[in-house]
Amino acid sequence: MKYLILCFLFLTTQVQAVTYKLSLDIYQNENVSFLIYDNYLTMNINYDPIKKLLVQLNDQRKTPLKNRGESHITVVTPVEYDNVLNKYINIHEINAIAARAKIQKTPFEVVCIGKGSVKIRDKEESTFYIVIKSPGLLNIRNEIHKLFVKKGGANGAFNPDSYHPHITLGFTNRDLHESDGIIKDKKSCVAEIKIGSF
Repeated sequence: MKYLILCFLFLTTQVQAVTYKLSLDIYQNENVSFLIYDNYLTMNINYDPIKKLLVQLNDQRKTPLKNRGESHITVVTPVEYDNVLNKYINIHEINAIAARAKIQKTPFEVVCIGKGSVKIRDKEESTFYIVIKSPGLLNIRNEIHKLFVKKGGANGAFNPDSYHPHITLGFTNRDLHESDGIIKDKKSCVAEIKIGSF
């Protein structure tokens, strides 16, 4: 009986699940500048709704998350470009594919808030992000793959389908990536997001 009472107390004192609110403005990105970088490709995202969502997330935490003060969805990572793609195609060719596809107008779907955690130097570090689904961004990666193969790249060297689109919200110390063992897909979901006019 004592064990059952302790279990009940434990379960009733846990933090209730929170559904976070995100403005429909997250989908208004056609007027957000398409920024060009030396070794990666992104779709840049309206930061205001992301900033408001981060405030909600930090309200649930003892220590606020660090963030970059901007938001984007990475389409080609620096690792993919530096280690594979740039041997056969350059960043200008990649950006041209993105521009032709009107990357800033590419539709996407918000799935959830995801969380990835890993121990670094005996301390748990975490990153939080919005998991995204976007066939359009995947199509851009497929066009990049076609050009890469056409110009001599090995078919399997760059896998366009090995892609987990997301928007980073914040992190405890630094962002965590696949190289840290973090896969930012729907299996990492920890909270729901309600999309609306807020």
